[in-house]
Amino acid sequence: MQERFDDIAHIIYHIDTYDDHGLSLPAQLTLPARTEIQQHLNAALARILGEAPDYELIIYYTPRFIELDIKCPMAIFALLEQQGVTAAELEARLNDELRTLEWFKAIQIWLPAR
Repeated sequence: MQERFDDIAHIIYHIDTYDDHGLSLPAQLTLPARTEIQQHLNAALARILGEAPDYELIIYYTPRFIELDIKCPMAIFALLEQQGVTAAELEARLNDELRTLEWFKAIQIWLPAR
């Protein structure tokens, strides 16, 4: 793939630990595209932090739900410190905000090393 596409820097292999062969999925469940996920996430961040700063989003699609990882740049870390909010508090509040979405399972926040 890297030889075919110039913009691929690296490839990460992911092995699922659950058995999803032969799994029948609910016909009505459609997992959203990245843009829809980011719209929900940006709205939740804006409600919590007053703005939706830039971040790196990693999406894990499974047959029934989506898990999210946010890799926060220093700007979000500084904003959290300024507002007196810990990463754990932000993670908990985002999980609460997004829990109503039928496709959402969990979000995890990753802060830069200092």
